[in-house]
Amino acid sequence: MSILCLAIWSALLSAAPSDASDGAGPRVPRALLWSRTGQGGERVLVGTRDARSLMLVDLQSRAVAWERPVGVRVASMERDPESGRILVGSEDGAVLVVDDDARVLGRYAIGRGRTHAIPLGGGRALAAARWSREALVIEIESGRIADRRPLTFAPGVVASLGPDAVAVADAFGGRIAVIRLGRVGGDRVFDLDGFAIRGLHLADAGKTLLVSHVKSFGTMPITKSNIDWGLVLSSKLTALRVADLTADPAPSGLPMRRIALDGSRNGAADPATIAGVDRDRTIVLIASGASHLLIQDRYESGPGPDDGMPSLGNPSNAAVVETGENPVDLVVTPDGSRAVTADAMGDTLTVVSLADASRIATIRLGPGARSGRPELRGEAHFVDGGRSLDRWMSCATCHVDGHTVGVRFDTLGDGDHGAAKDTPSLLGVGRTPPYSWSGRFARLEEQVFQSFESSMHGATPSTGELADVVAYLRSLEPPPPKRDLDADLVERGRVVFERRECARCHAGPSFAGTGIVDVGLEDENGRRRFNPPSLIGLEHTAPYFHDGRAVDRAAVLRMHSPVVEDPISETELAALEAYLLSLKPRSGHER
Repeated sequence: MSILCLAIWSALLSAAPSDASDGAGPRVPRALLWSRTGQGGERVLVGTRDARSLMLVDLQSRAVAWERPVGVRVASMERDPESGRILVGSEDGAVLVVDDDARVLGRYAIGRGRTHAIPLGGGRALAAARWSREALVIEIESGRIADRRPLTFAPGVVASLGPDAVAVADAFGGRIAVIRLGRVGGDRVFDLDGFAIRGLHLADAGKTLLVSHVKSFGTMPITKSNIDWGLVLSSKLTALRVADLTADPAPSGLPMRRIALDGSRNGAADPATIAGVDRDRTIVLIASGASHLLIQDRYESGPGPDDGMPSLGNPSNAAVVETGENPVDLVVTPDGSRAVTADAMGDTLTVVSLADASRIATIRLGPGARSGRPELRGEAHFVDGGRSLDRWMSCATCHVDGHTVGVRFDTLGDGDHGAAKDTPSLLGVGRTPPYSWSGRFARLEEQVFQSFESSMHGATPSTGELADVVAYLRSLEPPPPKRDLDADLVERGRVVFERRECARCHAGPSFAGTGIVDVGLEDENGRRRFNPPSLIGLEHTAPYFHDGRAVDRAAVLRMHSPVVEDPISETELAALEAYLLSLKPRSGHER
């Protein structure tokens, strides 16, 4: 079988790319890169998710020149300046090496989940896959793994910090790992005091790292007035000095400059990709949830503060341009005059003049998410900040790609304010009724309705919109189980799980409760009965409990054993933790 698979793959690699597009269904553009094909003109390569293809778009004719399959759901694209080849990260843990004609020159399995790869020079690249919790240095020609660096979080976007260091952002929380290449040890992790880091940009000739993210403000009740005053959460642009990130020893407190991107004139839900113009004097940034392009002059009021920190300018003067639905990536033309956005849910590219902040053109790639399957229409609602008050947030703000950002919010999910709850993961949620921490919703439609109405304070969803969002949520699979676990240790952990009767609250195919139980832990309103969450994907859902009081799994197991009250030993704890990390959905008849 393995020989046959290799033969088929070799045939695919050697086959000439086809210009044909099946024309069936949304493309969902996810990544953009300037093409080097042809003489003159401006051509953009577009990587699509659902069509698993690369498209070449000519900006002058505003037409698609060709579309060619690459066999993966594209998540990112970066060019290696030395070889000219393109590193394509996928949604499925693979990295492709392709040329500008979409010929696949190599395919390497990196890990599990959405993958981002960047060139390092010397024929190497650094790649990180979301659920594998490690960064790999690979050789571009062969895919050989030259180095592995463990991470304490699920990695998202990656950026170079120069020839000797790389920044890896937390896909859900607010941490940034700095990996020092060529050194054993010395890697460090900084907490940005935020979450949902979607953009990293190296600016100022390698001296500044710009970061787009979201910040929450305590546990204020989510009311209209608190949202509008920015007391719940806010979209941010933060500037860090690379010298501080790579200093020896690492600074105890990370100096930074930060501005808010949202305001009375524009919501800026889900800030993402950042680009620089005119030697980074002007910053161009997309707000994916708000469907906006922001143009920020960092020095319009002079040289900036005289404190040694990078200037970010006055956010109230930023120019705002409407794009297509849910822009997720952008590129700036080589002459710095225009920006192009990849509008994922609109199946469009938007071309914007940076000189006067005007929308020049919309280039259609496909029919758009609204013409797609119910789960795709539901995804469009899920990522749409226009469904919230003044575009301050989308569902995806606190549930990035359907997961959790690990932050507490005081919603009306339990029917009252005053007891903030940890944001649960929605991966696999379709299998785990009832819903909310209090279990007050028997149907997923009821939970979704409440979230739109009293958490986001947006327009009332229609019955069809609710059905579409539920279809999207039911399509979300839980994270894959941890690999490389000792089988004997996992089996001993299963015995501990059964002996301590953990299945009383975490039973069935999803290892979740079927109703509310007294867990012996009160919230601020005196509530003790909660809806036990699924244990699948436990590695990625810290902090734990309804209020996040347990920062890691060991803390959970030490403080909470409602059935068997005798303390758990260190030996039992290690075995039980291994078993929990091995869990995956099972059929109802499995034990």
